[in-house]
Order: sequence, then C-alpha cells, then structure tokens
Amino acid sequence: MKTLNIALPGNRVQTQDFILSGVQIFIWSCLLGLASQCSLLLPWSPIPLTGQTLCLFAMVTSLGKRSVWACFLYLLEGGSGLPFFAQNSAGWLNLVGPSGGYLIGFLMSTIVMSYLYKYQIFQSFLGKILLFSLGNTVILGLGTVWLIILGFSLPFTQGLFPFLLGDVIKIFFAAFLLHHW
Repeated sequence: MKTLNIALPGNRVQTQDFILSGVQIFIWSCLLGLASQCSLLLPWSPIPLTGQTLCLFAMVTSLGKRSVWACFLYLLEGGSGLPFFAQNSAGWLNLVGPSGGYLIGFLMSTIVMSYLYKYQIFQSFLGKILLFSLGNTVILGLGTVWLIILGFSLPFTQGLFPFLLGDVIKIFFAAFLLHHW
C-alpha cells in the first residue's frame, strides 16, 4: 500500500513526486473536459453522447486512486465557469440540471473503479471489461435516477437506452486499447 507523504522543503524526492502527481491530475482533468466536447446531441434526449467515459476508463487505469482527484477537479473546473462540460457549458447549474446525475456518476464511478482496479482480477482484458461495465452502470444508474427525481416522463428512453450500444462499444474499445497499451 502506498502512502501519501507530505512534500516538505527538505525532502526533494517526495516534493517532486507530489508535484508530478498534481500535474498528472490536472492534465487528466483537462482531458476529461476536452473529451466532453466530443459530443453528439440526440433529438429525443436532454443528455448528449460524449467521449468522457472513454477518457474516464483511461484515466482510472493510468492514475489509479488519484483519478478520483482528477474527476473531482474536473467537476470543480466546470462548475467554476470553465467550459468543461458537454457543449462548452459551464457553471454549477449543470450539476442540478439533467446532466447532473451523470456528472456526479462520473465521480462515483471513478471512486468504485479506482478502488477495484488495484486487484489482479481487473488487470486482464476481461477484468477491464467487467470493471468498465461496473463503472458505466454507476454512471447510467445515477444519471437515470436523477432524471426520475427531476420528473422526466421517459427517463429510461431519454437517459438510459440511447447510451447502451455506444457504451458497450466504448467499454470493449477501451479494454482492448488499454490492455494492449
């Protein structure tokens, strides 16, 4: 188990590791923001299809538990006004609008996946498929529940079914790419 050592001025190696970790977290948060711009609006859904889940899978396998900080930073950046959410949107209202459940789902999914990824079973190709499927279920589940809470009349038709085929493709693509990387 790795421990986080506080970077002290006298300990140069720990300070460098701390700075490198911070830079990686920042870069991945920006990549999430960039991936959200790869989006496709569906006429029957208030939620766009985006490339964020693909980026999220790569981030978890790259950063491990630190990916939680990157996802949290992404939400802070977008909430604070940077155009990091889909369709160049920004602001805290995105977290309470139709996309809010999915955005919070990204964070919850990252927590679950980064915790489980440390186990050997999730290092294989099939393990990654299982891990990414579980993470995607968290995202879609929270997003759909949020649409129900907001009173959408067709939450499954608008917030779940349109994403299933694309998410299966992204899961297999990410598992293949990241396993052979």
